[in-house]
Amino acid sequence: HLIGDQTLRSAAAHTTAANVDDLRRFVEAVLSYTHANEVDIVGHSLGVVVAREWLRQDKHAAHRVRRIVAIDG
Repeated sequence: HLIGDQTLRSAAAHTTAANVDDLRRFVEAVLSYTHANEVDIVGHSLGVVVAREWLRQDKHAAHRVRRIVAIDG
């Protein structure tokens, strides 16, 4: 839909806040699948912003992240 209507780019689904929950669920799925205790995150641009916002919002998130590599965030 984004290609057909560029005004959707600013919709709620394309905000940092909307993607924090996606990252939280993804990390939990990776930890569950791998049976690991921590993940390494490599983020670029908006990915860095989302990862930092997740770490800020969720007081237990830092215990789930071993290393974070932030590129051009």
